[in-house]
Amino acid sequence: NKRRYKHDFSEFKRAPKKYFGHVLSGFILVYLAAYAAQVIMITIGVTETSQNEMAIQSMFSPDLITIVSLFLTLVIITPIVEETVFRKALYGLVRPSLGDLGAILISGLIFGFLHVASWGDFIQIIPYGILGLSFSYIYYYSGRNIYVIIIIHALNNLIPYLRYTLELF
Repeated sequence: NKRRYKHDFSEFKRAPKKYFGHVLSGFILVYLAAYAAQVIMITIGVTETSQNEMAIQSMFSPDLITIVSLFLTLVIITPIVEETVFRKALYGLVRPSLGDLGAILISGLIFGFLHVASWGDFIQIIPYGILGLSFSYIYYYSGRNIYVIIIIHALNNLIPYLRYTLELF
C-alpha cells in the first residue's frame, strides 16, 4: 500500500527522535530475545546452527561482487521484503479479525516457520519464532510504522553479514 508507506515515512520524519527511540529499544529487545532463544536451545541440548544460517554463511566468498551482492540482498532487500510480507501484509490482514495480539502471534510464528529449512531442522522454530514474535511486537509498539521494523531487521542482518565478511579477510 503505497499510501501507507508514504504515511509511515511522513510520521518517521515528523518525529525522528520518537522513532529512533523505537529502533533502539526494538534492537535491544531483539537481542534480548535472541539471547533468551539461545539459552532455551542450549538448555534443551541443541547447539547446532540452523540450516538456514549455514546456507547463508556458505554463500560468502572473498570477491567484491559477492560481498556487495550479499550486502544488498541480506541487509537491504531481505528486510524490506520480509517486513512488507510479514508485518505490512500478513499482520495487516489478520489484525481486523484477530486484533493486535492475534496479528503478532500469527505473523511472528509464520515468519519463524518459514525460516526453518527442513523438517529435520524444525527445532529452529524456537529462535526464529521468537525473532518473528519480537519483530511483530516491535511493529505493534511503534504504531505499526514499517520503517522502524525494516531498520531493526536490517541491523539484525548486518551483524552476521559483517562477521562473515570479516572472517573472509
